[in-house]
Amino acid sequence: MPRPAVLAYPNSIDCFRRGFDALAELLALTLGPTQGVVLSSREAGGQPELLTDAATIARRVVQLPDAGEDVGAMLLRNLVWRMHQRMGDGGAMTAVLAQAMLAAADRYVRAGANPALVLRGLRSGSEIALKRLDEISMPVRSEADYMAVAQAVTGDPQLSYVLGEMFELLGPHAYI
Repeated sequence: MPRPAVLAYPNSIDCFRRGFDALAELLALTLGPTQGVVLSSREAGGQPELLTDAATIARRVVQLPDAGEDVGAMLLRNLVWRMHQRMGDGGAMTAVLAQAMLAAADRYVRAGANPALVLRGLRSGSEIALKRLDEISMPVRSEADYMAVAQAVTGDPQLSYVLGEMFELLGPHAYI
């Protein structure tokens, strides 16, 4: 009895993943306290722009040469920009998490899993993770707490002192 043919993904899915991964890896460079720098030049021979913000970098990526790859990159670009507009930060982390979730989902679907069930599992896992993060989160209440957070991000005690004072004066939702 002949074996059933394995359902092969069309080339468009692979192109989509390449574009998504290319932009995600570019944005991942800016993740963390050491923040890598990405050079962007709008004009040939023009002065390059030094960028460390993932959302700004994503906005500078206008189009990839391959149309299939461009679809994946633009989807991630939109996701990162929406996170930036909503929270003011977190673009690089959004890109890294989205890339990991897409890779895991793609692996399961290629192995024969039902895509609708994979999506349901991703949503369920996200809800569980968010609930647990809410349980373990601690609100920032004092200037010392603001300074500790700033110290963790910047690694500079003097800068963290100034940032702690600024957040104490401007409030927890200030955008500095």
